[in-house]
Amino acid sequence: MEETSQRDVNYPRIFPRSLTAGCSIKNKGAIDWSPTGLLAYGSNHTVVIVDTIQLQVVQTLDKHKTAVVKVKWPGKIPSGTISSSTSTNNSPCHSMILASADSSGVIIIWDVITGVALHILSDGNKSIQDIMWAQHFDNSEKYLMVIHPPYSFVIWDVTTGTKLWKKTYAEQILAIDFDPFDPTRLAFLCPDCILLVEDFSLFKAPSSNGRKFYISSPKAATTPSTPSVPMPLSSSDRSRDRLRKLMRDIIVGESAPRPEEQGMTSLNECLQLSFHRSLRHIICLVYSREILLVDLRIHHTVAVLLSTDRSYSPLQQLLLCRQRDMLICVHESGSLSGRIRRGIVQSTEPATPSHSPWNAPELDVELHYEQRSQTESIRLTKSNKILGAAMHPLLESRTALLLSDGRLYFYDLSSNAMKQQGCLAEIMPPLWTNCNSKLSLKFSLSGLLTSLSGFPLSSNQCVMKMCPPLTVNNMQYYQPLVAVGCANGTIQICDVSSGLIKKELAVHNYAVKGIEWVQMDEFLSYAQSSPAAIGGWVRNEIILTNVQTGRVVSVRADRGEESPLELLRVSPLKQYFMVVFKEAPPELWDLRHLTLIRTLPKRFPTITSLEWLPSHLQRHVKKSLAEDSDSSVTLLTGLSVKEFFVFADPDGNLYHLTVDGSVVKDGARLSPPNTLNGIVSMAWKSEWMALGDAEGGVAIWEWRTRHFRPLPHSKSPIRKLRFAPGKNNMKLLVLHMDGLDIWDVKESERLGQWRNSPFRDYLSILDAEWSASDRPLLACSDGSIRVFDISLQQCSSCMGEYAQDRVPCPLLMPRSAFQAIKTSVQLNIPTSSKCTNPSKDLILNYISDHIPLVKTGIPDQCFRAALFCGDQPQAELWTVASYYLRFHSGKECAIPLDTVYDLLCDSSTYRQMATERAALYQSKPRAYEHTRQLTRDHLLLNDKDKAIALLLNTESEHGHFYSNHLLACLAAILQPAGCHGNAHSTLKLVATHLIASGHIWQGVEILILNGQVPDACRYLQANHLWEDSARVAKLLLMKEKEKAGDTQPEIAEAAEIWRRWAAHLNNCRQKFAATLVLIAVGAWHKAAELLVQQQMHDAAALLLRAAEENGLHQANDAIQLDFMHGLYCQYARLLYDSGWQSEAKEWAGFGGPSGQQLMDEWNFLDVDTIAS
Repeated sequence: MEETSQRDVNYPRIFPRSLTAGCSIKNKGAIDWSPTGLLAYGSNHTVVIVDTIQLQVVQTLDKHKTAVVKVKWPGKIPSGTISSSTSTNNSPCHSMILASADSSGVIIIWDVITGVALHILSDGNKSIQDIMWAQHFDNSEKYLMVIHPPYSFVIWDVTTGTKLWKKTYAEQILAIDFDPFDPTRLAFLCPDCILLVEDFSLFKAPSSNGRKFYISSPKAATTPSTPSVPMPLSSSDRSRDRLRKLMRDIIVGESAPRPEEQGMTSLNECLQLSFHRSLRHIICLVYSREILLVDLRIHHTVAVLLSTDRSYSPLQQLLLCRQRDMLICVHESGSLSGRIRRGIVQSTEPATPSHSPWNAPELDVELHYEQRSQTESIRLTKSNKILGAAMHPLLESRTALLLSDGRLYFYDLSSNAMKQQGCLAEIMPPLWTNCNSKLSLKFSLSGLLTSLSGFPLSSNQCVMKMCPPLTVNNMQYYQPLVAVGCANGTIQICDVSSGLIKKELAVHNYAVKGIEWVQMDEFLSYAQSSPAAIGGWVRNEIILTNVQTGRVVSVRADRGEESPLELLRVSPLKQYFMVVFKEAPPELWDLRHLTLIRTLPKRFPTITSLEWLPSHLQRHVKKSLAEDSDSSVTLLTGLSVKEFFVFADPDGNLYHLTVDGSVVKDGARLSPPNTLNGIVSMAWKSEWMALGDAEGGVAIWEWRTRHFRPLPHSKSPIRKLRFAPGKNNMKLLVLHMDGLDIWDVKESERLGQWRNSPFRDYLSILDAEWSASDRPLLACSDGSIRVFDISLQQCSSCMGEYAQDRVPCPLLMPRSAFQAIKTSVQLNIPTSSKCTNPSKDLILNYISDHIPLVKTGIPDQCFRAALFCGDQPQAELWTVASYYLRFHSGKECAIPLDTVYDLLCDSSTYRQMATERAALYQSKPRAYEHTRQLTRDHLLLNDKDKAIALLLNTESEHGHFYSNHLLACLAAILQPAGCHGNAHSTLKLVATHLIASGHIWQGVEILILNGQVPDACRYLQANHLWEDSARVAKLLLMKEKEKAGDTQPEIAEAAEIWRRWAAHLNNCRQKFAATLVLIAVGAWHKAAELLVQQQMHDAAALLLRAAEENGLHQANDAIQLDFMHGLYCQYARLLYDSGWQSEAKEWAGFGGPSGQQLMDEWNFLDVDTIAS
């Protein structure tokens, strides 16, 4: 019994799933990468989920009836939003939600782990242009944004499946993107303009129709007539003038252009619109040979990446990194090129020529991106294209390419600086560290996942054969393999239990026509060339292939053109195989020696169907092999025994023949039932034979009673009959021209019918086999091979069933196991520690295999835990917290925060960013309102000379000529501390009047010049200019060299201004952004309270503990003390429930009286457990 149980454990189980083939062109762009490491893409009607660590398909989702056009993961893991009501301690820790849309306008919200469609959404029968999950707001993973062409924009609540609101615009909408720095702003790509919406809200449709920006076409204006070589100075100057003209004309205006400018204002050739992920106010427009970076603050381009080399592969997609200012260009040839920003170029000399043709030497672009890495092109055939690319959103150092033949290429990015591998922030320093000049990047091909090749979909052909079934003798090494023949002569060996393609064997020179397994590691296959124009003769190939070694042996070599081979059947005892031709006599071959035994006479009847009798029906076999139950002994000993086969002729006659060595003897002729008209297929199992005819009739013949029993008529020609494997398992698969039926022959009961399957509307069946005793394996018209349940209703399963003893990511583990792994990384718990979790072995194996133990502080360990668990919000949280814990404690911060954190950067870094941005704006032609913005920037940077110069340059005809000159005088006279006495109060009164009359910034500028910066910030906040207020406080109140414990009034004022900003963000349903703001100013207790409200209790406890260890936090009153103790006790309970009891008691010790009470409770439970 124990041995049988062990065999059952090792037995490769088969569950409903899909083995997908190539993709449709409609699947272009349907690929997305989850922070958890799972990648989703569309393959015809199927959504495929790939584990990118083990490079294995772990889930297939089938419910779409048309091609999948978009797939999108939420930006963060839903915390029990949809399916948590049914979760238990053994269920996965989180539901993994995915949205997919098809070409008919249907959107399906999936629970990926269970494979269940939670909601099916549609706005009538409208098609879908784009989908995107909401961002920035609390619980934004619940809301999905959808574009229905040509004009509709819809917000869905996926938890209830209801539509929140719908907005119809006047312009046709092609694509959408969110501003990562501003939750109220999003951009639509339209055929001839960009539509910018700046009043977006989740719960109310925008009141305005947005602002339109018309952009000149780079193709019409960016074709330099000068070659890309060093030129005389005058030519270079002319080229730079041409670029300046191009950049001046990029933004035509918000109103429609004049008719004569229509050729210059088209966005029809724009491939992609995306907000820059690490630079504020920047939007990227991608063309086939150009990339434009447009600053929406000054309505002007700040970078143009050009290609003057026509042999350079055109762009297809742009991947924008967030952690570092890096662009990854995806080319049509399949190559990737990585470009990093080296800073703002302010030199008046010509730019240095780059190795890449993307920047011609005569074009001096201020925002300059240097190419640091490029991969080799992929060899693509004419019909094989790049369908899309995706980047790991949490690591940003892994990229995947999807090809139309279904292949997935995975590339890893490494560098010679910092860590060689990891997330992008770990392998590449920020722009401000001055290390970029020596930085070398490299894309390495880290994995390739192939799919089924098969035949072109238009051919409606498929060749597949399942390996011999599972038996008691082969259970220890059995693998459920299916051999799939391809049009190019290749044969793919696929594991049905895992979905992996084990091997691809280049066997034939022609298209494969049939496969017959000889034993578990060998099969015969035959192929034939295209028929000749006259006579229809072909060249046939028969080859014996060993799967393990790849060795191939040609059978019937050196044969010329002949009649097409139609049938090949191997005898049950593996002694013989019969080869049947269309218009030539059959041949009997010796399988052991691969020699021709004899060619049957020409007068031999034409064979329409042939089957060998099962070995257990041949009584003499039992005598010959009485001492050995394994029939394969005949292959080893050379012992020949009689075998029998039955075949049918075109008239429906059945012939029973005996093969004994080289002798073929006639046996009894069987009379078929009158209900059959021309037998075209037959199948043997035990004492039953199934016969099918060309008119859809099926009859069951019992060997012992010689009795025929008909099955209900299918009314379409029978194509194949197959009995299911397994002793006493008499399920019969009946494949006919209109579909498939599955019968229990003993009970004459129909178990499944394709006519009632939900897949019948959009799939047809090309071939059918049994993959297991109750798992039909169907080759479908979309090129896929699908394992169905016996009722033909389902071809996907729960992801846990696919995983079996392997878990692709921690989120798929039971809840307690997931928490055990996460807390072990957060606290750096070694594998030698005692663990009482029921999934102890799974936890310790995962930790030892995937998580290196590196002793660091709490923030760094929590950041690593967030990376391993795919928790993007916590990864960002601990990046900011790690920096400011060091900053506020006076420790050296080796690596500053990068540009993506914008206002959250320290004042020195932010000042440097603002200075570079001002220098960039200074070099651009500007409208008056943009010049005033630049003047304000110079005032905030204490650069009065440049501000005064801009004010004095106001044209005399301008309406603000007088006021600007007065402001210039005021700026020149006033000192940073402002004036005193009556002048001070007078200036404040003037500023107050200006603000009250609606001239907010004019009044604020006077307050700033008068040294009343806190008042200026408060007035900005009172007028809902919260970010501007925070920006003024950052530049003017937060000093560049703040120290721990500094109590300067200005810093205290700035901190208070930022706290009010955080309170405003909290009220606007942006708790996470508010948390980061509070961390930046050292408000640890308030930050922890917001984390608790966001269900991040572990992060709250660890943040307070890290602040305590650094001497930055101490409870000010009893309320704060109780809150802190409660958090520590809650985290201690989490550790105890996860199985880390010693660590739990340590944390309970931080919890004061509540923690002591908790330890007493655990000690009592331990004593009670020992006693029991």
